[in-house]
Amino acid sequence: MEEIDRIIFDELTKGIIDSDSKKSLLGIMNRMHSEDHCEGIILGCTELPLIIGPEDTEIPLFNTTEIHADGIVEYALNGVDNQPSGLAGLLAT
Repeated sequence: MEEIDRIIFDELTKGIIDSDSKKSLLGIMNRMHSEDHCEGIILGCTELPLIIGPEDTEIPLFNTTEIHADGIVEYALNGVDNQPSGLAGLLAT
């Protein structure tokens, strides 16, 4: 967790994208997937998609910024309806 915090606060928030940090994050994600049996990774910090994307891993990623933005646009265009949106919509597909 300390390494993730360091990458976010010492690098990403300052616009620094370091390939070694990307390798470190991917290593953490792969360990979580193989050892902890995690089925997906939530990119719950707005800076994480700056360095990690779906092209970097086969592990499903959930970009919370994108999920929230999609939900806001859906609401703005269509209002509230019974269709699942956001993470619920992703999981329903």
